[in-house]
Amino acid sequence: RGAGTAAAASPIDSETAFALEHWGVPAPRNFEEVASTEKAAGRPLRICLVDHQSGSQIHPDVRDESVVGIIDHHALQAPPSMQLPIHIDIRPWGSTATILFHSFLKQRRRPTSRGVEGLLLSAIISDTLNLKSPTTTAWDRSLVRELVGLLGLESTEGLAKLQFKAKSSAVSSKTAHELVTGDMKGFSYAEAHFTGSVGIAVVETTDPASVIQRADELVAELAVVKKARGFDALLLAVVDIAEIKCTIVAAGPPEQSLVAAAFPASFPLDGSGGWLFDAGGKVSRKLDLVPGVGTAVKAGWSPAVKYQTGQTPEPSHFSETGTGEGAIPCT
Repeated sequence: RGAGTAAAASPIDSETAFALEHWGVPAPRNFEEVASTEKAAGRPLRICLVDHQSGSQIHPDVRDESVVGIIDHHALQAPPSMQLPIHIDIRPWGSTATILFHSFLKQRRRPTSRGVEGLLLSAIISDTLNLKSPTTTAWDRSLVRELVGLLGLESTEGLAKLQFKAKSSAVSSKTAHELVTGDMKGFSYAEAHFTGSVGIAVVETTDPASVIQRADELVAELAVVKKARGFDALLLAVVDIAEIKCTIVAAGPPEQSLVAAAFPASFPLDGSGGWLFDAGGKVSRKLDLVPGVGTAVKAGWSPAVKYQTGQTPEPSHFSETGTGEGAIPCT
């Protein structure tokens, strides 16, 4: 059984960069470089998708026929079309890293190095917000204890603080476009009253105020990205990973009515002009945000539904003055 080669499908963020350095693991090459090397050697690409499988999230250079495996913890959504059976391991756990570590243990093996064990622990901490996210399962808790023991740590608290600090340190220097598109996923719906797509972007930080104070800038950028990507609605969730709280930036009437329908307990923040909603503990896109939006759509929401409560923003805010930097249309 040959060893695979790790390949990064997108730029490495500050938290991942911290984890790689902390555990002494070299950064993986980007997918384009790995693919070029394989092609030059005359070897066909055999790709296992890890932590994603939706067609909208797969690297554009990945062909369906080259995919031989999927390991993920997200809901199955428009995966590649296969001609032959492939290996699929999708479990409703808090992190794909938990699935990977469990696979090692099931084969009575340990990860190949202390560095890999450390990265698996860091990944679970990140995905589950140090086991505080509602997505956390008993499997995540159990296997984190196992990894903590293997690594000789007392707990995950110190590592989590360092990781979350690294994640938050880059937020203040990011452009509005980077904040909106850095962790954004699209979801398609086909109901009698609404056929279209909704984008849900997430920013996780220990300093949510530094993001929320840029609301006007973010609202403008959300309008630009929404149009460029072809979304019918686009939400930005600012998640406080220390306090486990969420504020949603709703950049227009469709978004406001969607938040009201999807999260009935949410409410507009005073003085925000109706742009910002306190969504309480709705911190998980997978377990909270996506199901809420899906339920609202099934119950009759569409972009034409008017927002009924709270203050309606001034029309001037809908001018598309964002940078639109790097935006590309959906295909």
